[in-house]
Amino acid sequence: MPGQDTAELAATIRRYAELCARPDASGYRPKVAFVSSMGVNQSTGSYGFSTNLNLLLLTGNVGRKGAGSMRIAGQSNATSELMMGFNGRKLVFNHDPAEETHRQALSDILGIPVENIPDHKGTPVSQMSEDDRICCFIFVGTQMTKNMPRVGHWTRRMGRSFNIVIDSFLGEGVLEHADVLLPSMTYVERTGVIQRGDRTLQLQQQLSVPPENAWADAEILARLAVKIAERLRNRDKIMPDRVFDHLVQVSRDLDLYCRLHNAEGEAISHDMLRANADMGVQWGGDGRYSTDQDEGAVFPGLQGQEKTRASCTRSCPTSSAASRSPVQAMCRRISWASRPPTSARRCLSIPAPSAIARC
Repeated sequence: MPGQDTAELAATIRRYAELCARPDASGYRPKVAFVSSMGVNQSTGSYGFSTNLNLLLLTGNVGRKGAGSMRIAGQSNATSELMMGFNGRKLVFNHDPAEETHRQALSDILGIPVENIPDHKGTPVSQMSEDDRICCFIFVGTQMTKNMPRVGHWTRRMGRSFNIVIDSFLGEGVLEHADVLLPSMTYVERTGVIQRGDRTLQLQQQLSVPPENAWADAEILARLAVKIAERLRNRDKIMPDRVFDHLVQVSRDLDLYCRLHNAEGEAISHDMLRANADMGVQWGGDGRYSTDQDEGAVFPGLQGQEKTRASCTRSCPTSSAASRSPVQAMCRRISWASRPPTSARRCLSIPAPSAIARC
């Protein structure tokens, strides 16, 4: 920034790095947890958040009890979106559309002809405004006139597409672009399941009566599916507990790492969440941490028993632990899911304690 003291900034970064990584006199290494909300995204975009994640990885605070990253956002259920694979580049539960075995597994369990399941990745959000193959957009719970990337391009793009808006409030400029407006329930008007950053599920129960014309997001989307494909064959009211039960069953049938059962292997349901309303129910329990603590960080794969262990791309120095810097001393604890970027590899080989600050 203009007028900023670069020496003071460098010293602050080094103090921050040491706070995250330097052991105390007894050798105990601090447990670091980054708790963030919308501010870091809105001020820095993905760079700020990914930098925090990289620092946690570099300092051995991924897959460690009492450490890691926790995101708190009042309106977001992003952890569930990630777990269920709500991504235009993937199939449900993060299956790869290019993998024939993934498509066949979904076909067998969901009863959908395999030829009806896409075999290619969809258009990323950042490029949707330029993809003229897309003729219809469904906007759920986001103000598409403000929150989309390259808003100017989006504004022009929505002028030549059919736009369905599902939201509980009428945002600025929405009426100018919405061809269909479907009012949904607010946070306190619906019943559903939310997931916290520690994989704990909790039942979000209805507190107030919604307006007559407002439906839950799940019912709106399910009824859209009925009208488009006539696949659900359920003319009665679509209940949130039945939708959730179907999601749980599919996750278990596919034998995924995110199988939605508790520590005892029992399928999670609305009744179970209601009985544990105070603490919620953590899918999978915390067993994966206790079994993996002697092995170092272990990254889950897509399937239930699949685990990925990786190692540093450069071996640690052979000097004694007492003479190694915090970065060097951590090398044996750091696990990479894939080859780290060049800047991170430089960090792992720099002996100075301020190495993290140079990434």
